[in-house]
Amino acid sequence: DVAYRGDVPQKHAKGFLLDTWENILANKITALSRQAAKDAVDIAFIALHHRFNWEEAINHARQKDAWIAEHEVARLLLDFRIEKLNEVTFTPSGAASVLTAATFQQLARDAFNGFNNSLGLPS
Repeated sequence: DVAYRGDVPQKHAKGFLLDTWENILANKITALSRQAAKDAVDIAFIALHHRFNWEEAINHARQKDAWIAEHEVARLLLDFRIEKLNEVTFTPSGAASVLTAATFQQLARDAFNGFNNSLGLPS
């Protein structure tokens, strides 16, 4: 692991620093190898709410951790077992219902091919 940072935290109105969603995404990609449900879920929700290119996101993550490769990220997302959603506390409580096996299959396809995120907000 290295202390690479691709962007600068944003200062909140109350004075504290907030990490950018891009850096959080890169950190979550590097954490996928832990196979913790929360990391895959966080990636899915970032993908549902933001537009980005997977090749760029993976390159950002690779600067932080050398193991990162498109095929490994895709494999870990594809192997995510939907039953593991029970390990995550969702707020609001119904938020998990938007995540399906197809969600993680699409994330894996986009990551493997370096595509633009196809789950994100429309243009």
